[in-house]
Amino acid sequence: MKKILFGFLLCLTAGFYVLPARAVNTGTDDDGVFYFPDAMADWCALNFKDGSSEAKLQECFSKICSDYTSKDYDVKVPAKKRFNDMKLESIVNAFITAHEAKKQYANDNKEDKADKTNTDAAQGGRTVKAGNSDIEKTLQMQAHTIDMLKAVLIELKALEFLQDNCASFVMKKEAQEQ
Repeated sequence: MKKILFGFLLCLTAGFYVLPARAVNTGTDDDGVFYFPDAMADWCALNFKDGSSEAKLQECFSKICSDYTSKDYDVKVPAKKRFNDMKLESIVNAFITAHEAKKQYANDNKEDKADKTNTDAAQGGRTVKAGNSDIEKTLQMQAHTIDMLKAVLIELKALEFLQDNCASFVMKKEAQEQ
């Protein structure tokens, strides 16, 4: 019995190496940078590597909304689940982005850091210009973090808008087809 089970597992594992690799659609790059939900990538056959043209996104939104508002129960119910999966991925990404920002800046006393930068620059024989450069770098990092937080909020609002206005996307698609 053990030999049969072992043989089965061996054949099953070998099958993974023999089968051709399936292309995986994803909205996250190899470095973990989130572009759009994987559920959306899978639904619309998008990949972050392909870029996101306006036409591709419009086609994707139309497909999502067509499924989401379908009169066919077997299409509509799975579409609603997939849409909720998309929203969940976006919410998780927003939470992670906010948490990272909090970790980065929660215990950061800006005034003390600026004074320390200027003091270190003076003691190290650096110029005020070099100290100001360090402060400018910190301000640029903060601006980038703020932009990332704004981006996740926009993404969440966009999904909410899409869900609330799916009928408009479907009507527009139908009008274009006529």
